[in-house]
Amino acid sequence: MELRWIILGVVLLVCGAIAVEAWVRRGRRRRRFAEMRPGTAQTRPDGEAELGMEATDTRLVDEAHKRNQIIEGRNDTIIRR
Repeated sequence: MELRWIILGVVLLVCGAIAVEAWVRRGRRRRRFAEMRPGTAQTRPDGEAELGMEATDTRLVDEAHKRNQIIEGRNDTIIRR
């Protein structure tokens, strides 16, 4: 009988923690990855790349990002049908 109460207590504790977290985060909407502006984390305000980004081919990254946006746009229109 003791084991049942311990298990019930743990389950109720987990459910309570989930409920409190949901209540604290209510009204907040997570930004989708597609809504985040590309390059904001990799560039400084003056437009220069941070250290370690010098060898990155930004043109190739921009092309891949553009292709991904097109594909995501198509997927969104298919899903919303």
